[in-house]
Amino acid sequence: MTLFLGGSMNNFFKSKYFLFILVVISISILTIGAYNLGKVEKKKVIFTENAPKAIGPYSQAIMYGDMLFISGQLGINPKTNELPEDLETQTKNAMNNIKAILEEAGMNFNDVVQTHIFLKDIKDFQKVNEIYSKYFESDYPARATMQVAALPKDGKVEIEMIACKNKVD
Repeated sequence: MTLFLGGSMNNFFKSKYFLFILVVISISILTIGAYNLGKVEKKKVIFTENAPKAIGPYSQAIMYGDMLFISGQLGINPKTNELPEDLETQTKNAMNNIKAILEEAGMNFNDVVQTHIFLKDIKDFQKVNEIYSKYFESDYPARATMQVAALPKDGKVEIEMIACKNKVD
């Protein structure tokens, strides 16, 4: 088989034309990749003094593009750094801590798309639901609730959420 350059396929792959085409294609790919690299979303740590500082090597939340990933929040009072004894106050504190983090990221509970609730005792499910539901206006997020063997600081409830900036007003 002869090519438009005149010669066999083997000769073409050994030719300077092939090397030139390969270099041009490689430079094009690298240029496109470098251009798109500037458009890659960078993660941003979200922190507020109105929620407790992390009690381990993690952030209160991470913003990645339009998505906000909120770490599990215990019912710690951010002003005193104390965990109250009763479930109701722990639940309200956890939800208020999440509210503060959402606000720091320019969001609110209407932007929440998923929630995970961890309970020390699944029998507390209904009490937590009563408090949790008051923080949402409508369109509750997807959710999973589960009993766990233990929570940090011997908490009774821990709540984590994922939110997405609502593009439609």
